[in-house]
Amino acid sequence: MKTDLVIAIKTQKDLTSWEDGERLLSAVFSEPKLVPQRVATFSEVSSRNGSDVSALADCRAHCALKATIEAKGAKSEFTQDFHWLRKQVAKSQGAITFASATKLLALPQFSRINFWAQYRPDVDWAGLFREWCRQTQPYAAMLHPLVLHDGPNVGAPRSEVWRGVDELQQKAWSRFLCGSFFTEFRAGDLNSQYSGLTNPGWASWFGGPYAQEVDIAALRSAGFPVEKIGSGYFVQLTAQLGEVASDFGLFSRRRAALKGLFRPKLFMIEGEPDGY
Repeated sequence: MKTDLVIAIKTQKDLTSWEDGERLLSAVFSEPKLVPQRVATFSEVSSRNGSDVSALADCRAHCALKATIEAKGAKSEFTQDFHWLRKQVAKSQGAITFASATKLLALPQFSRINFWAQYRPDVDWAGLFREWCRQTQPYAAMLHPLVLHDGPNVGAPRSEVWRGVDELQQKAWSRFLCGSFFTEFRAGDLNSQYSGLTNPGWASWFGGPYAQEVDIAALRSAGFPVEKIGSGYFVQLTAQLGEVASDFGLFSRRRAALKGLFRPKLFMIEGEPDGY
């Protein structure tokens, strides 16, 4: 499915109760152009996997179901991912992935909401993102259109997209262009662990340890809308979401200006695409 925008949320909140699932899904069921038509447990919705739904209550039997896996004679329980799909305009698909119980390297364990959709100017995308952030109080989150102008070596043939771009920047750009504001990966000759913020999207949420990085006065003085919601901050780059595609030059300049108001090295991607 061709998609035009992504919402990606990482939160340390436990989302396994139906009360949480009901609140999160009500945000899409309350918008007629986003109402899910089919849902599935564990893997993505397909003609063979999933069930048709017509109301929010229909999702309860499929959301946050437990399963058991056995490895080397030991059994462990986990919560299966929940997926939904809308095939009519605005086409969209989403997933809630629940935090792993496995503790590795003392890194944060996240529940995730990932949502992809076709852009429609009459849908309140910022309102949807803001509501999900209010409910989940993310560690980090982003709402961003998927546009061809963004990324290194814009306009180059596919074989040259990463020309002159080091491994760390390649991985940071790849994660950002898939919708990740906060990411973790290994890179370099020593296979070192890296984690942090990739690049601001059209709307970004700074939570967890990143909330303290936000200077509200400085951002507002520079004309950036900022809202404190709970323990985090919602930061917006331009007035309209559609401007990322219609005037990427403006968006890129605003993003560069925003990054200049934060401490150096906070964002893995420090520059902007060539020509902007």
